[in-house]
Amino acid sequence: ADANATIESLRADVSAGRKRLQVSATCPKSTTGASGMGDGESPRLTADAELNYYRLRSGIDKITAQVNYLQEYIRTQCLK
Repeated sequence: ADANATIESLRADVSAGRKRLQVSATCPKSTTGASGMGDGESPRLTADAELNYYRLRSGIDKITAQVNYLQEYIRTQCLK
């Protein structure tokens, strides 16, 4: 519950502008024509940030599967 409160507080602070969320990204230069304002491509996560994102997603999926398994175990084995 304390972790949820911390995350919710951070989310609210970012939304209100009291704190900033920094994402490591790059904006590759366009390879077509003369360069000018607004010619860059869309921002992309850096290689490290992208790897960390996929690690986090994988961890979330793994923990979710473990929680689901344990809840089912409790329902079928402990609450008989």
